[in-house]
Amino acid sequence: MAGGLTSSSTLLAASDFDDKNLKLQKLRQLIGQQEKRLQQKNRIKDQEYQQIKELELSIHRQLVSIRQLEEKSLTLNDKATRLKQEKTVLLDHLAMQREQLSEELRLFYILQRQPTFKLLLNQKNPARLKRVNTYINYLSEARTRKMHDMQEKLQEIAQIDASLQATLQEVSSTYSRKKTALQKLDARMAERKKALVLLEQRLKVENRELSRLYKDSKGLGLLLENLRQALADIPAETHKKTFHELKGQLKWPVSGRIFRAFGTKVRNTVQISRGVLIATDTGQEVTAISHGRVAFTSWLRGFGLLMIVDHGNGFMSLYGQNQALYKEVGEWVDMGDVIAISGNSGAQARNGLYFELRHNGEPVDPMLWCAGKPG
Repeated sequence: MAGGLTSSSTLLAASDFDDKNLKLQKLRQLIGQQEKRLQQKNRIKDQEYQQIKELELSIHRQLVSIRQLEEKSLTLNDKATRLKQEKTVLLDHLAMQREQLSEELRLFYILQRQPTFKLLLNQKNPARLKRVNTYINYLSEARTRKMHDMQEKLQEIAQIDASLQATLQEVSSTYSRKKTALQKLDARMAERKKALVLLEQRLKVENRELSRLYKDSKGLGLLLENLRQALADIPAETHKKTFHELKGQLKWPVSGRIFRAFGTKVRNTVQISRGVLIATDTGQEVTAISHGRVAFTSWLRGFGLLMIVDHGNGFMSLYGQNQALYKEVGEWVDMGDVIAISGNSGAQARNGLYFELRHNGEPVDPMLWCAGKPG
């Protein structure tokens, strides 16, 4: 009897073990399937980010090109205005010369029509009469040559003006094409961002996202340290205040309101903000806060189109999520120089400018360095 009970217990335990083992296998299988789905969605997300990056860089190039065309158009219009003014002056002079020549010819005609004896009575000196005729002829010929020169100058102006108008027409046509292309890019960008939002809603991988954020932060820190060491040769300028002397006096890089302050928690993460997010409209001019040299201009994950300016003595300013960057690496900038325009690159949900200050690689609160509020 006891042997039968023992056998039954052993069989039940074995059966229970088999059931649990089977459940464990199924659970592992479900976990594997879930991991595969998450990996696939993350690959799709990476592809979306890549497409957004390429679109944002294309928009950046189009905006820079449009800005150059606008500047060229202004220059050509100024030149056309000056030519028009010069043409008006020449036409006025030409009309005056024609009037004077007409009067001289009329007087000369009257002199030639007078009888010889009357001329002799009036002039009393035939040699003097001859000199007067010669002088009148000389003046008429000189005035005719001057008018001829004016006519040639007017023709030259007309040719230059025609060339300018043709160039302006070409610039206008190119500008229209660029604007149309930009609108198409904006439409594609909206589609991509909409797709990304839908994908984000389906993705619930906060640990993976947090890991990427930490990686971005670590990567940026390493980049800043490398840049700081590479640009340690910025010469001190005795005629300007040092960056440290400008503490509390710096002008904010863009007008707007602080949406996320320094040291506050970034939404939906445990990450602490190392800078400030200034909410403002897309396309607002972003200006350099102080004299320095551009150390970095590129698209960086988590920051979008990013520019870093080195101000010397270990101070750096960062300008992120721009729509377009107007300065190149190595260029020097002064306080107030337009360096970019604000946007939401980097797949940011809010338009604005991410602004950060660092000293020897460590973030510092911009509120302590900039005057007032960015309004």
